[in-house]
Amino acid sequence: MNTAEKLAATYLRLNGFLLLQHFTVFSGTSHNHVDLVGFRPANSKEIVFRKRLPRDPQFSNLLSAILRRDSERNPIGVIGEARSNRDRDTISSEHVEYIRNFLGGVRPLRITFCVATTDFHRDDDGLRVSLRYAYEWIQGRIEWMEERGRLTKTGSWELSEEFLGDLLSLRRIIGHR
Repeated sequence: MNTAEKLAATYLRLNGFLLLQHFTVFSGTSHNHVDLVGFRPANSKEIVFRKRLPRDPQFSNLLSAILRRDSERNPIGVIGEARSNRDRDTISSEHVEYIRNFLGGVRPLRITFCVATTDFHRDDDGLRVSLRYAYEWIQGRIEWMEERGRLTKTGSWELSEEFLGDLLSLRRIIGHR
């Protein structure tokens, strides 16, 4: 995975999505992959030390607006593509249908992550999320956890979620904590 894909995956993971990376999509007589497939079950949450881990409220509100129902109380599927430049991948209708079948009928939302001047942009191609915004939100989420004084072991993060472990180590190296 490249850095843009890692940022996108970490952002979605910290917003409650279970992820498949580089998911192969068979379409007609050919196949290729999408960077991320995500699924968040209805009413899911992470509770650590009797505290519910926060999700990005702006993102949740946008998902609710797109779905036209509460994004926290309904299952959500996503297809994610990430680019480390200003280009934005278009996710095909064939990929949406393939992944919809894979997710048991949950229609996935198209989300693209790229370098952008606005945090979010919604259009006919789905939702675009700025990589800078995703990075800064991840940093804020880490700060939230560090303020509670319980995020002390980077080892377990590094074993299971390598990029998040890298971000935690970098924060310590440059003196955030």
